[in-house]
Amino acid sequence: MRNLARTAIVSILMLAGTSTFAQRLQVYYFQRPPLYFTEADGSPGGFLNEIARLILDDAKVSSAFVEMPSTRVEPSLWKMSYAAGIGWFKTAARERLARFSAPIYQDLPLVAVVNSARARALGHEATIDRILGSGLTLGTIQGFSYGDFADKAIARLKPKLETIVGEQSALVKMVARGRADILLLGLEEAGYLMENDRESGAALRIVKISDAPAGTLRYIMFSKGVDAATVARIDAAIGRVKRSRAYKRLVDFSRYLK
Repeated sequence: MRNLARTAIVSILMLAGTSTFAQRLQVYYFQRPPLYFTEADGSPGGFLNEIARLILDDAKVSSAFVEMPSTRVEPSLWKMSYAAGIGWFKTAARERLARFSAPIYQDLPLVAVVNSARARALGHEATIDRILGSGLTLGTIQGFSYGDFADKAIARLKPKLETIVGEQSALVKMVARGRADILLLGLEEAGYLMENDRESGAALRIVKISDAPAGTLRYIMFSKGVDAATVARIDAAIGRVKRSRAYKRLVDFSRYLK
């Protein structure tokens, strides 16, 4: 009987270990095209989701992508579940509660999206001071930060503002219709919104901000329930994926500057 009991205990432990090894990493994302969104068929879309899938497949980490409001992602990770958030910024506060991968992407610098009727005076490229000091009206979203570089320039130059409560897509329409003259966005988001709203896009032009700094690095943020060995395996996969043609295709946004 003792031998049978011992065998049963060993079997249970082995099954538990197998179950832990085989569990799927819950990958949380939210709606922010083109970084992340849900396709019409319910599957995860967006270039950061696609990058994450390439990385996890290369690392042979089984995963399930789960849409979740951005405000719920961090509380869910702090519960120590076997989970991750894609494309998050690394901060000291988050590092105390989570594990971070190597960087998976660096945001492109800010650009100005300008109503075509107002764009001629700026040319194809201008400094942030020239853009915000041009007398043009800047469209903004209430409570939205554009990062330290742009926020300080707005506070210093005090351009006329037209502020809305809504999403970036609504701001694009507003500038296209002349209710404001310019808005500031990362090139990835600006190009995507103009490409997917062709009527508005036809009335807009992208102007590069010549002195804009490099964008912020983005990471996979893991719950502490994801062991260090798995994170190390994913880091190794990140290095391989970032050298791949598939990755370079996903992060090529040069078409938006043509």
